[in-house]
Amino acid sequence: MLIPALVARRPSIVVRYLVPACVLLLLAYSFSLPTKLHIAATAGQLYEKHQLHYQSSAKVHQNQIPEGQKEEGTVPIAPVTHSQHMELETEHPIVYLIRQANQTFSDILAQETHSLKEAAADYRRRRGRHPPPGFDRWHKFATERNVVMVESFWDQIYHDLHPFWALPPKLIQHEARESEMAIKIRRGHATVNNEWFWTQLWLDMIQTIETELPDMDLPLNALDEPRIVVPWEVMANYVVEAERTKGLPKAEEVSTDR
Repeated sequence: MLIPALVARRPSIVVRYLVPACVLLLLAYSFSLPTKLHIAATAGQLYEKHQLHYQSSAKVHQNQIPEGQKEEGTVPIAPVTHSQHMELETEHPIVYLIRQANQTFSDILAQETHSLKEAAADYRRRRGRHPPPGFDRWHKFATERNVVMVESFWDQIYHDLHPFWALPPKLIQHEARESEMAIKIRRGHATVNNEWFWTQLWLDMIQTIETELPDMDLPLNALDEPRIVVPWEVMANYVVEAERTKGLPKAEEVSTDR
């Protein structure tokens, strides 16, 4: 009589799924245990520092109370100064960054100019050139609108425009005039040479100050990136040549015709 062959049975659901899940949970807990212990130790150290700080502050305050007013068993809470807090506790990085940013902002605001003469002198010092024609009108326009006059605020603009000092003015005027998308200002009136919606948005903005601007052509770029990519070597030569154009001819006051 033949003995039927033994048929291999598949492991149960408990063995296939529950056991591996328990192993994974155990591993995760093992890896997280040192972190939990570190957090607990850190919390304990902070608690001890706070207790030490509280007791030392209370003792100082208690010694300042007249003998007749002291009560046994009471520990008054003394105000904590910033210097005491910094001595007893390590400053959090975020607090440090906030304090540094506030200090930097205060230093920048300390550079604010409050008159046309101060603004012109700061312009000459930082740009190495005399202020452009109409600087006095621009200053009056800005101060009437409570603009904070700090010359360093416009560093990025001058950095971007700096290489253009190496190009002949006639070439820049010609390219601006022939641009397919530009705003033209003539006798205090701004117009555009096309109807594209971005141009109209720029026109609306320029029209708010068109009477303050001289005759000029403002070429616009409708793309999110530059239309022309200049090789690094060429741009470096432009920057060097632009530096040579810096200079301060003798002039004592701001003039609109220089």
